[in-house]
Amino acid sequence: MPQTRDERKQAVIDQLCATARDKLPTPEAEIITRFIRCYYTAAAAEDITARSVEDLYGAALAHWRLAQQRRPGTAAVRIYNPHYENHGWQSTHSVVEIVTD
Repeated sequence: MPQTRDERKQAVIDQLCATARDKLPTPEAEIITRFIRCYYTAAAAEDITARSVEDLYGAALAHWRLAQQRRPGTAAVRIYNPHYENHGWQSTHSVVEIVTD
C-alpha cells in the first residue's frame, strides 16, 4: 500500500527522533525529539522527504544549540553555509538561523 506524502514525512520525522535517541544522552534526547517534532511540523512534506535524515537532523540540532546559547531578551542570528566537515551536516544553500523571544 503506497504511503501518502504526510505519512512519508512522518516516517522521516520518526527517523530523526530515532537518530537523536541514538546519538544523545537520554535527558537531552527527550527534549530534542520534542523539538524536532515541533520544528518540522509545518514544513512541507516535499521538503522533508527530499533531504537526508542526517542533514535534517543536523539542521534542527544546530538551530537548537543556537537557541541554547541565546540570552533572554536578545536575538541570536547565525548565517553560514554548512559543510559536513565543519558542521556535521550540509546544505547547498546558505542558512539563516534566528532565535528570538
